[in-house]
Amino acid sequence: MSTSFLDRKIRHGFDRFDGDRDGRLTWHDHVVMGERTAAGLGHEPGSPVGHRIIEAYCRIWERVHRPHDLDGDGSLTREEFAAAVAGAAGRAGAIADLAVTVFEVADADRDGRIGFTEYLAFLRGHQPDVSEAEAAEAFAHLDRDGDGWVARAEVATAIVEYWTSDDPAVPGNWFYGRLPRA
Repeated sequence: MSTSFLDRKIRHGFDRFDGDRDGRLTWHDHVVMGERTAAGLGHEPGSPVGHRIIEAYCRIWERVHRPHDLDGDGSLTREEFAAAVAGAAGRAGAIADLAVTVFEVADADRDGRIGFTEYLAFLRGHQPDVSEAEAAEAFAHLDRDGDGWVARAEVATAIVEYWTSDDPAVPGNWFYGRLPRA
């Protein structure tokens, strides 16, 4: 059973993914997030890297979100999204698959780690108006070992914490930036 804190994180996640703010999560929203992330890293949508980033976002739609489109209308409502998150949390490999794809998106230079510039571009792909200061605050929480990078294992842990943890103190709560006040 979800707690109010976990529900608030799920709502926050939905709001970050619903790029056109129409109250429905679609394949197009994933394309928009990919385009924003690619542009934030200095890549054109038609460039090889831009195309790879957009494709990764589309894989998240296909693998994680679309299977929960129960009415087949090509979109998820906030309620369907919450069910998708609950379903993914209940499947051992689903959150791990999500973490792998998210890491692939954020590690734009493919060096096996995410630097602040990559994280800022990733975060702005979901939340274009996030300030650099807020992103730096979130990045500091995610960089658990303080080495200036977010490693694959740190992303995997953060993704699990964000989508499943009731604990307000876990660093993964910062994965999509500062949570709005209750």
